[in-house]
Amino acid sequence: MGARRVGKTILLEKLKDDFNGKVLFLNGEDEDSFKLIETKSSSNYKRLLNGVNLLIIDEAQAVPDIGKKLKLMVDTVKDIKIIATGEESGKLDKVLDDMYKYYNGEVEQITANLTKLLEPFILVLVGGMVAFLAVAIYLPIYQIGNAPGLQ
Repeated sequence: MGARRVGKTILLEKLKDDFNGKVLFLNGEDEDSFKLIETKSSSNYKRLLNGVNLLIIDEAQAVPDIGKKLKLMVDTVKDIKIIATGEESGKLDKVLDDMYKYYNGEVEQITANLTKLLEPFILVLVGGMVAFLAVAIYLPIYQIGNAPGLQ
């Protein structure tokens, strides 16, 4: 996101020229580019981005549901890097709020999965500690009770 006429496209062209790998450069205001990413499907994005290392979308605000389309691209095509720029006056707070909700959900899901994964290990560890303490308390009592002079 950024203001109009500040050189985003020039910067993107420079990034494209300096990138080592296959680059696909699209402009959201161009009809041909728009048609390439219009169909929101995994098969379309796999075909379109096959062998592409970097996808650049300039004027991304012109593409409806660009956020959902970019998420599907990232989920579908592994190891792709995506740069999307555009200008959307007055919507930065909504975009940032949507990003917060998405990443907050991701963090919560990862935390829940990690907790479920660690629970059995923690249970075994605590059980081992309780067993060690029980042996440490009762072993000396047992040894004193079996001393040769007390029988």
